[in-house]
Amino acid sequence: MLPVNCILNSNFHGRLIATTVFPILVVMEIMFIFSLQKLRLEGDEIMHVKARSIRVTVIFLFTVFPMVSTTIFQTFQFDKRLSDGSAYLVADHSIRRDDPVHRAYVAYASLMAILYCFGIPMLSMYLLHWKKDGIQKIQFLSQSIANLESGCDGHGIDDLHLKRTGSMDIQH
Repeated sequence: MLPVNCILNSNFHGRLIATTVFPILVVMEIMFIFSLQKLRLEGDEIMHVKARSIRVTVIFLFTVFPMVSTTIFQTFQFDKRLSDGSAYLVADHSIRRDDPVHRAYVAYASLMAILYCFGIPMLSMYLLHWKKDGIQKIQFLSQSIANLESGCDGHGIDDLHLKRTGSMDIQH
């Protein structure tokens, strides 16, 4: 993503809005395209498009996550080194801390911090925990296939499965 200042002549507040709204619009577009595809597809094709939509969304969000988080936290960083006690935003020295407009952007950035900086990791943790059993089955099957392809006799896999599940039955 290009820096917003390269495209538009804006201050930090414009960059904050663009950086936080753009990912939301992209995710909404992915959801919209999936919804359109779902109307014309059926059966396994829908599951394939759904999986691809989720994969693209996750990759996109984790790609923009560092930049969005950095921009959000820059809203709260001020340069206080001036002798008169005034403080200016480090990311844009034309914005004073006591500016009422900036205070509104601080509230906005606080909401975006909850959404992005805490919401995305917490949602990811929840979804991984929710799908943990399925992920472990896929990992087990993947390791079993890799062992078969490499000529390994598979000893130790049963022990690994027994430790994970408490059962020797691998057809859950």
